[in-house]
Amino acid sequence: MIDQIMTCMLSSNQIEVAASLRCLQSLTRSVHQIRTVLHDNAVWKPLLGMLQSTNHDSMVLAMTCLCNLVPEFSPSKESLLQGAAVDLLREYSSAAIHHLVSYSYEMSSQSLTYCSTESLRTRVIETMRSDCFIKRIEDPVMIIRQKALAVVRNLLTSVHDGEDRDSVATRSRGERRPGDKTIIDRMVKALGSEVIDAVFRTVRNPSLPVYVLEQALCALSNMADGPSCKAHIIGKTEDLQYVIKYLDSDVYPDQQRGITLQLPVVQFITNLAELSEDESACFPHAGAYQRMLVLKNLGVTSSESWKTYWPNVKNQMQASTVLYCTASTMLLNSSPEAANCQSHFNWISLHLM
Repeated sequence: MIDQIMTCMLSSNQIEVAASLRCLQSLTRSVHQIRTVLHDNAVWKPLLGMLQSTNHDSMVLAMTCLCNLVPEFSPSKESLLQGAAVDLLREYSSAAIHHLVSYSYEMSSQSLTYCSTESLRTRVIETMRSDCFIKRIEDPVMIIRQKALAVVRNLLTSVHDGEDRDSVATRSRGERRPGDKTIIDRMVKALGSEVIDAVFRTVRNPSLPVYVLEQALCALSNMADGPSCKAHIIGKTEDLQYVIKYLDSDVYPDQQRGITLQLPVVQFITNLAELSEDESACFPHAGAYQRMLVLKNLGVTSSESWKTYWPNVKNQMQASTVLYCTASTMLLNSSPEAANCQSHFNWISLHLM
């Protein structure tokens, strides 16, 4: 079957080409097929060539198929990275293309950047450039805007694959490394202030769809986990007020929508509250204390939603994303670091409860 599909993909009859791509599109929705038949037959090779097709429908279908071949579980992802996948992003990042292609382009970028290595993230940023990021983040098509923000969110996380992911052994273990959080600082610097400002502009507009605002808040929450980024964010008082405002239930009377936006804000506050890796040893926790005072002065503790989340935060979010669980885990260790953490947590409890 796959042989027949690949033969029809190269046909001069555009009807046959479109039909073969639709069949292939169905196959790429199967994880099993992606890991076996599709990889063994290197279907990505003719697909890359079809992106240059003058037939719009064929190009859209080929892009959709490739989008389904780049998730982290796909063995074809490495072949695409070694091929021209990232280089093709450059072409589609600046071209005036149909919104369906733009959507597939952003989906592919999101898959490529998920838990990616620092070197791959840097390649993607250099390829897409800040003007493309801003254009997609402010795209009139909301679903494209959401996916562009999801790409930024993926770029600004400390969880990543090891740089040796090309090895078969590493891929089979599926290793994920928390890494040092300074990778976030480096990615923010690489993205540039204009891209970060575009993300902040998104959260300033509460009339946007919830799914767009959620991705923007998640991206800022990840950014707040960067040691140097903490100090930068805490100085943006006006933007902080817009973020914190999403804790208020009256922004979205619909409870489920409100919770969808409140959770990344709680994580955002949590990340700002955590100890920074680059804080001075002469004044331990001074930066964290200052950040908490700023948050308190901005009204975090007076928010009814915060008062609701604080005692039940363990049930609301995963342990790695909330201050209480983060601190509690560290307290299990009888070390000076744990003692410092306990002191820090007690201080935050006093000021944020």
